Amino acid sequence: LGTGVMSGKSPISAFRDYRAKAWKLMTAGWKLWPLVGLITYTIIPLRHRLLWVDAIEIVYSAILSSLSNDGGFEEGEEAAPVESEL
Repeated sequence: LGTGVMSGKSPISAFRDYRAKAWKLMTAGWKLWPLVGLITYTIIPLRHRLLWVDAIEIVYSAILSSLSNDGGFEEGEEAAPVESEL
């Protein structure tokens, strides 16, 4: 909600956006973290667990960012052309 308001949306619009995306974001975590926990405590040696979980957190942050931005484009907006397309 806070990031939506800080990005210039009205509080009502930010709340609607949150409600639309909250379930998708929660289920993404439910799909990833049980598997990570299983691997962490069965396969990963103790001395490497912190590095392993930190690496997964980076991947998880990228997943959440991708899901919350819906590909990064607003409705009706197109991607900028890549230099090779020019």
